[in-house]
Amino acid sequence: MEIAYGNAVINVDAGSFSEVRDAVHRLIGTSITTTDARPYLLVLDQPAAFAFSAEELFELAGLIEEAFEELGEEFSDGLLYAGPPPTANCDYV
Repeated sequence: MEIAYGNAVINVDAGSFSEVRDAVHRLIGTSITTTDARPYLLVLDQPAAFAFSAEELFELAGLIEEAFEELGEEFSDGLLYAGPPPTANCDYV
């Protein structure tokens, strides 16, 4: 599967898609102590990291959720996210 958002392109197999989803949602729940324009750093099991603003991160999370819904129950069975709600740390909601 390919997840493309802006300049970030992540290629993962179907089983790892939920790992990307969980990583994005974990970032939403983190406290930010910097004033950088893109303080959210998504680090996966790849030799790269992706930086996002809060607005970008929430948009990415929404797109990933839509993809999970479109992939259907057969793919997502047992891969449901069980972390904090996507609005846990957002001024944009």
